[in-house]
Amino acid sequence: MERHLTVKDSNTLVDYAVKSVDELKQLADACKQQREAGLTGDSDMKVLAHVDGFLIEKWCNERGVTFYQFMRDLDMQNAFLNSPEIQPFRVYKGRV
Repeated sequence: MERHLTVKDSNTLVDYAVKSVDELKQLADACKQQREAGLTGDSDMKVLAHVDGFLIEKWCNERGVTFYQFMRDLDMQNAFLNSPEIQPFRVYKGRV
């Protein structure tokens, strides 16, 4: 992920992140292979997903929540893991 800070209109600081689509596709493909191989952990410790921090940041920004709020709210984390846009990165396909 690349992070950029730019000044807009001389008094507005814009912070944005960029992630390569190829990198995200590679991660999604690796998750698919792990899922298809049945490597989802055991009943004590499931491998739910492999998620890049960029995806969490994007999801939070789209919903107007901070990363701090996200990390302190288990229901919000479960909603993230169950959201359709994260499914390619899921390993365990059951509902969280």
